[in-house]
Amino acid sequence: IGPLLAYEGLFAFFLEAARTGKAWAWIGAGIAGGSSVYFYPTGRLWGVLAAFICLYLLLRGPHRRRVAAGVFLAALAALAIASPFLLHVWQVPNELTIRAHETSVFVKENPLRLPYYQPTWTLRQLLMAQIDRALGIFNKYLDGNFFWPASRPILPPALAALTLLGLGAVTLRVKDPRLFLLSVWFWTGFVGVIVTVETPNLQRMATAVPLLGLLPALVLDDLARRTESIPKVSKRLGWVVRRGASAAVALVACVLAWREGRFYFGEYAAMDAWPYTRVEGKTVEEQGKDAWVISLGYQSHMVNSGWVRLLAPFANRAGVPAPGSHLPLTMPADRDLAFIVYPGQSYYLPYLAEVLPGGSVTRITHPPGVFMFTVYRVPREAWARAQGALVLAPGSSAVRVATLGEPPPGWSRFPSPMRWSADLRVSQYWNYGFRIGPGPARLVIDGREVLKTPRGDASATASVSLARGDHGIVLEGVVVGPGRPALFEWKLLTREGSGAPDDQNWQRVPTEWLRPTDGSPGGLFGTVELGPTFAQHRLDPTVATGSLCEEVHSGGAFRATWTGTLAAPKAGVYEMGLSAAGGSADLRLDGKSVVQNNGEGPVPVRNTVRLEAGPHAVEISYFIRNAPGGIEWTWTPPGAVESIVPPSVLSPAPGIGVDSELPFKFLGRPESQPVDRPLFTTP
Repeated sequence: IGPLLAYEGLFAFFLEAARTGKAWAWIGAGIAGGSSVYFYPTGRLWGVLAAFICLYLLLRGPHRRRVAAGVFLAALAALAIASPFLLHVWQVPNELTIRAHETSVFVKENPLRLPYYQPTWTLRQLLMAQIDRALGIFNKYLDGNFFWPASRPILPPALAALTLLGLGAVTLRVKDPRLFLLSVWFWTGFVGVIVTVETPNLQRMATAVPLLGLLPALVLDDLARRTESIPKVSKRLGWVVRRGASAAVALVACVLAWREGRFYFGEYAAMDAWPYTRVEGKTVEEQGKDAWVISLGYQSHMVNSGWVRLLAPFANRAGVPAPGSHLPLTMPADRDLAFIVYPGQSYYLPYLAEVLPGGSVTRITHPPGVFMFTVYRVPREAWARAQGALVLAPGSSAVRVATLGEPPPGWSRFPSPMRWSADLRVSQYWNYGFRIGPGPARLVIDGREVLKTPRGDASATASVSLARGDHGIVLEGVVVGPGRPALFEWKLLTREGSGAPDDQNWQRVPTEWLRPTDGSPGGLFGTVELGPTFAQHRLDPTVATGSLCEEVHSGGAFRATWTGTLAAPKAGVYEMGLSAAGGSADLRLDGKSVVQNNGEGPVPVRNTVRLEAGPHAVEISYFIRNAPGGIEWTWTPPGAVESIVPPSVLSPAPGIGVDSELPFKFLGRPESQPVDRPLFTTP
């Protein structure tokens, strides 16, 4: 709907600009056109439409100087309204073309998705077949659209004939600026059907759909006018001819409208032609307002698809593009979690069960029992148990508390030395200050001692650089009395030397940023090389993301490398899988290449390898050429099912994610070290 409204506004303003030359009309055309880039990808062709129209008005004249000034105003208005999107494209250059790369018939592997395609065809033969199928959508071939399938061409015979006649008329009559604008509008929108896969597909011509009613109307109007222009024998006969022509046109229009209405509200309504989308939206809605409904990885956008938002408008929907880095979520556990795991993603179920145990599995089908997806629902109580820290007090076993420094619930012996442990999620590779006390107190991060507070001192501070990701924290300190927990605070350093004890902005760590564990967090150490002078460092629990480009704020090209150790639980043959979308990836174990993927799409490449029980050196190198930069690493251990390789069998080199405070010139600008955004939501 968005690009349709934008195109209609663009057309209306351009017509007014061509008629009157008013500045406001040119500016309105620019605003309407610039707005369309935020909607469906075909809306981004407005620039082509606008270029044709502006060039036509300049060549046609008169008043070329005034037209040129108007074109400048329209371009300036379009630039202003589209500037946020253009800034995003500048940060992620392939954002503008990624959808075209996924669907264009000019990408060598895409035509294979067409059921009528012959591999021996030349490009000319392919284009001729595409044109035939595209134009045949009106009255010859069934619409291949997935979302609103009608099992027929989009128009009945009579309406198709009128539409094609109208299309031919507006295409040939280039001297009339109104008809020329209609022609350019239609063909700019319709070209998407010709040059993309799934042809014929009404969805691919979304921006041209409003003209489907206007083109036959032009034909009927022209027929009525021609009838009225027949030489009249008498005044009375002329009146009869005019009224008869108008009545005939009205009758034809009513019959066509009645026929379409009967089909749409009768036959089509009874078809249940879209059970998948209907059941998907219903399932999301049934999860209720007390749950986050989440889709993952390559399919992270699905839960926010238009039909889901229509059928589940009040659901809490979110996509997690990088579940390997961002689960469990750093959010208050005030709702349940309902993960939708789509076909082809079943390897996420064992991973979810490990990082968020205690969930239930439900298989969702649509009539007549066709499997759709799986819902893994985690109660908020189970999610809450995955947050906080462990505390070990004298004479007691370890228990979970809300944050580092808190005593066990009901503790009454003070002062008392205690030991806390947790995994801390760090959302940005940067310099951080830590403050602990009172002494004696000691802070260890990733097995490396970074700070000690001598006995008798109220507090002490230290500054370190931390990689983005999960870090193992061990705090030894003293709880002085009731309501006086041991001090553990941190802060992001904004300038060198800003970690002074009396500085502001020290904060306690929220519960949701901690995981109650006793030991180093599992995972791999990652390096993203974005330039010759700086890089991004990260500690990822595992390698599973649908869009690394979004995470690092770059559209490519760049290189990412993960290193660490894989602990094989037992000897045997393991199947390793590696998917890569947008670049080439290589998995190496003990220095030997096991799986390579050239990055043509998200389909995984699999290979088997024999491993002995115990540790094995891991290196995954990924050269990203273009967005999205998705990569997923799976394995199938002997006698087990396929799963994302879990963090419990991975470990980075000890202490590799923590270092001394770095000069800020080595970290780059703050925007060069982006802050994690684990959730993508849509109202």
